[in-house]
Amino acid sequence: MGKQINFYMSENVQNQFIDFMLNNEILFLNNEGNKIEFQDLCFCNDCYLYKREFGCLLKKNNLIDVFNSPIIEFCKTKIKDNRILRGRLWISDYYKSCNSQIQQSKNYVMEYNNLTKWIKKNVPYQNIKKGEFFVKEYTNDELIEMEKMGYIFTA
Repeated sequence: MGKQINFYMSENVQNQFIDFMLNNEILFLNNEGNKIEFQDLCFCNDCYLYKREFGCLLKKNNLIDVFNSPIIEFCKTKIKDNRILRGRLWISDYYKSCNSQIQQSKNYVMEYNNLTKWIKKNVPYQNIKKGEFFVKEYTNDELIEMEKMGYIFTA
């Protein structure tokens, strides 16, 4: 089980979002649980967000156990060729301990909610074209303009 919010953010808006997270003392981790330094964030498309107050990181085969660790998965919006690939935040709101499900800490869920509020405030929820259909997604105007120039929104 978990929660997620999907979005399409331009590089400029994504950088503002990263600044917001850094100002809130969120750590960016790679899949091994090592901190990603600020200067390396531009090279990283997918990472995990973490604060020590969330609880302990668990590992499985030397990688973060994403289903049982209190981390927030952060996938950036990517632009590749003429495609705009969706970004997302995802959390697992429960973890397993001694074969039973336990709810994650309130601080962890509150931080996720804080991040989703930032997205909802700074990235308009608007219609975009996906294939033959129009759907509502959190998408900033710069990417809508790119769509008009022939870029395609994808999942």
